[in-house]
Amino acid sequence: MASTGGSNPTQSGSVTTVLLSLAINAGIAAAEIGVFMLIRPRFPRIYRPKSFLGPKEERVDALPDGLFSWIVPFFKRPTKAIIDSNGLDAYMFVSYLEMMIWILGPIFIFTWVLLLPIYAVNTPGGESGFNLLTFGQLAQGNAIQSRKYVAPLIVQYIVTGWICFVIRKWMLNFIKLRQDFLVSPHHANHPQARTLLVTGVPNEYLGEQKLRGLYSHLPGGVERVWLNRDLKDLPDVYDERQKLLNKLESVESKIIATAYKKVKKNKVAEGGVEADDPVDRYLTKKERPTMKAGAKLGFFGGKKVDAVTHLRSEIERLTQEINARRGEEKDYKPANAAFLLFKTQVGCHMAMGMVPHHEPYKMSRRYIEAHPNAVVWSNLSMNPYAQKIRTALFWALTIVFILVWLPLIAFTAIVSNLSGLCTEVSWLAWICTIPTAVTGIIQGFLPTVLLAVLNMLLPIILRIFARQSGLPTTTDIELSLMDRMTWFNLIDNFLLFTIISGVSGGISMIVPILENPTGLPALISLYIPKANTFYISYIILQALSGTAGGLLQIAKLVIYYIKTMFLGSTPRKVWHINNDLTSPAWGTLFASTTLTTIITFGYAVLAPLINGFAFVAFIFFWVLYKYLATYVWDMKPENETSGLFFVKAVRASLYGLYVSQLILTVLFFTAQATNANGTTSQTAIPEGVFMVILMVITVGFQIILFDSVGDLTTALPLSLVAPATGNSSNFDGETVNGHRQSSSGEKQRLLAANALGPNGQNRQNVQPGYEESGSYQMKPFQNGQQTGAQDGGQYTGSTNMAKVNSASSGEDEDSSAQHFVHPAMRDSQRTLWYPQDRFGLSGEAVARAREHGLDATDKGTSFNEKNKIQTDMYCPPGEELL
Repeated sequence: MASTGGSNPTQSGSVTTVLLSLAINAGIAAAEIGVFMLIRPRFPRIYRPKSFLGPKEERVDALPDGLFSWIVPFFKRPTKAIIDSNGLDAYMFVSYLEMMIWILGPIFIFTWVLLLPIYAVNTPGGESGFNLLTFGQLAQGNAIQSRKYVAPLIVQYIVTGWICFVIRKWMLNFIKLRQDFLVSPHHANHPQARTLLVTGVPNEYLGEQKLRGLYSHLPGGVERVWLNRDLKDLPDVYDERQKLLNKLESVESKIIATAYKKVKKNKVAEGGVEADDPVDRYLTKKERPTMKAGAKLGFFGGKKVDAVTHLRSEIERLTQEINARRGEEKDYKPANAAFLLFKTQVGCHMAMGMVPHHEPYKMSRRYIEAHPNAVVWSNLSMNPYAQKIRTALFWALTIVFILVWLPLIAFTAIVSNLSGLCTEVSWLAWICTIPTAVTGIIQGFLPTVLLAVLNMLLPIILRIFARQSGLPTTTDIELSLMDRMTWFNLIDNFLLFTIISGVSGGISMIVPILENPTGLPALISLYIPKANTFYISYIILQALSGTAGGLLQIAKLVIYYIKTMFLGSTPRKVWHINNDLTSPAWGTLFASTTLTTIITFGYAVLAPLINGFAFVAFIFFWVLYKYLATYVWDMKPENETSGLFFVKAVRASLYGLYVSQLILTVLFFTAQATNANGTTSQTAIPEGVFMVILMVITVGFQIILFDSVGDLTTALPLSLVAPATGNSSNFDGETVNGHRQSSSGEKQRLLAANALGPNGQNRQNVQPGYEESGSYQMKPFQNGQQTGAQDGGQYTGSTNMAKVNSASSGEDEDSSAQHFVHPAMRDSQRTLWYPQDRFGLSGEAVARAREHGLDATDKGTSFNEKNKIQTDMYCPPGEELL
């Protein structure tokens, strides 16, 4: 194949593209980081809310407010402290980033020192710029020069070995962390740790006594059974009441706010005008809020009525209807699923692993440690056969979606190689006349932004697919989403993009190739490695402007103040605007991160330059997400899986390793060299064979790794459980199978230490429900859920483990009986919350609401000097703080 020549824009443009991308993103990042450092102390609500919001026992010490004084304390803070405040999922995500730093550091140095000179020196490829440093340089040599193929083969073996070694080390560390969590007394004693969700229960076992009897063979048996029931349209009635409660709070708050505005503008005197109704003292009849009762879709038809009067009456009616329809649980037919609370943690885990029924698919899907707030009630009653069909259908739709998305990815890939197209396609020759700098911006910056935008739209659709598959918990939906995102990234965002981007650089050669198919292998070997230029630009975008933007959180800052100015119309909304903390969607965050891993592994040997950029990128990622996980995020207990996303991330990383091996294998088998007589012949068949062997070895490693730790990622090892003494957490201080158990004295010391929160504050002063006993009792909430802190034990990173579980072992009987009952059958009417005012309107609204049998209050709220609603409540009335 003739050389394209060093002056070709395709060759020189690679350097321009990457350097311009680096310059643009570095400039953006520098500006964002500068602004972040300046405004960080002024906006604690955005940049360190975890230091003063959320459950007090989970707060962290704030960093110093100085421009640079915060940096050293931040890096000194142990990463494992994330477990204390945000759980194992958050820590394992940051740990995954650290794992990638350990993997890529040596690979970056090794490949740059060994491979870059081999690719660049004394090779006849005729490339220039960054394309000079790719495997493609070896694709145009003679038989003697093709001996250099041994180098990438050896490097791929070494790189694979190092990756496998580090992954195994991190997996074993994760197993230890998860096991310590599972056997910790705090976790083991919680009902959630002993609760099993079983779906697809046949009719003959849809009874409490029957299920108790079925599992009576297991240690301790079953303590309590909650049957899922067909509530018909009762959940819809319940949801309608919730909607009307929100609307009534909004309407009453608007009336009070209007009174303040009229008094401020001197349209009404401070005491109002003479009127029987307190509201009429400040508002005319025309100013009173109205609504249409019985309107279709809320707009068409209906009768115009006073909004407050109508809403009170409707809420009263719905409350009476809900209370009347609740009746007895036996009035509602059991529907396919049940929650079983076992008396022992061992019994629950044994039930998880056992086959409960002798017929296909019946009771085959079981889920351990489901959180009540994570249950997708609409999916519980799904027939197991219907669930299987739905699962297959929506995975098929996922595959179709991957294929449908291809044209968009193809367009992005083509734009990323405009400089190649302008020399290969005659009607695009005008692109070559554009200044190199402009072309570099277009193909280096625009495609990466376009790809990022496209990837933002994906989770919305794929999450719907996962939910419609019939999964019964939100955590399982998120885990399924990660699987779908991983396959999408692997196929569309990497494999197909690589092929399209690489081949588009030699598109004018397709006709000659069709006439002479023997030239196809050379085309593949030459052009596929060139797609690395786009991926380097993509990694630069994520590492620089992406990381800096993640620290600055400008969108969050703007949205917060927009909400404060325009959406803080009720005390409840104000409270949530000021107190709700963000948490990541693990299914998308892990998937986007593993995409960078897949890209890097895929090009680690083909284009080693990418390794250095990726190494620096993961360092930046680690800094960003350690900061967010420590000071910004607040993981809710219903979103916690205790590290299961990490296991999927490891699998995805190995997929990236397989892809790199597969591509190199294809390139070896298709590599050709020019003979002395001008003919070509394949010259890397032995290297291809050795790559096949390496792929087999890697597959064997994965099988052995996950076979050896497979059950350990979820199961409870008996060797770590304390001897049976009537209390599964009664550690006696002896060594059991090599693991030291906590002695009674040590446990008392840990309990006393845990009387203080992570910042040293006294927990007894946090909120009602705490006792002066060295530890503290969990505070029950309206729906029977509770929060608290660790009791001590083998797992020492403790406080957030209370979030993973929703109830303590010391809870009252009425509270525990409501855990897995649908909210429509369980929750009372949420307390109406009005802003307290100096005109007495809120007091009147509370009194009128109570006349209708509605619970209402105006406590903990007021108007500030700007007539804006404010509140100092620790938790909104009728809600819970988790």
